[in-house]
Amino acid sequence: MSEPVSIKFAPGVQKLITSGPRDVVLRAIARAVDDQNEETIGQAVEKRMSFPKDMPSTLDGLRVQSSHLRRSLTRSNARISGNGILSSIGSNKNYFGVHEFGFQGEVEVKQFTRKRPDRVKLNEGRIVDLTTAARLGVLTRSGKARKGNTYLEGSRDVIVHAHTRQMNMPAREMVQRTVLERLGDYQNAIGESVSKALGA
Repeated sequence: MSEPVSIKFAPGVQKLITSGPRDVVLRAIARAVDDQNEETIGQAVEKRMSFPKDMPSTLDGLRVQSSHLRRSLTRSNARISGNGILSSIGSNKNYFGVHEFGFQGEVEVKQFTRKRPDRVKLNEGRIVDLTTAARLGVLTRSGKARKGNTYLEGSRDVIVHAHTRQMNMPAREMVQRTVLERLGDYQNAIGESVSKALGA
């Protein structure tokens, strides 16, 4: 989470948590956190990672491209550490963090090869892409270049050399916002789990 959050419990539950056997209480809390993290993953995927691919990008979440990121979202098993519980939700996809937390800075782009697109050489000597050629009216209805202009096939591979570029990706906080919305569910589940474990 970007900012620490606290869960307030009813006085009776708080008393159980502080006065019950430490190991029993912490194991009960860990079980509840694991269950709620699973629910959080499901809701984050459904509400914030499933926008249609053909809609405009939105800061509310991500559009579906391949479903790889949605399927990769998982939780760690909550574990006891001192007097607390450590748990996390994340992904093994390295671009998850960029979308969740945002990123602003310079990135390196490795050298790659791409196909040169089809173009048109105008009778004046200028070379333009097909969109510009269509706008200029130098293409026929069938997409051929009109007389005096030359259609250039773009099948040749072009090497794009390694370079750096500026990147500014806003934080979409798909998981963080879902956790915050579900704090009440975490609170109730932890209270029930501790009460059950202590037979209260």
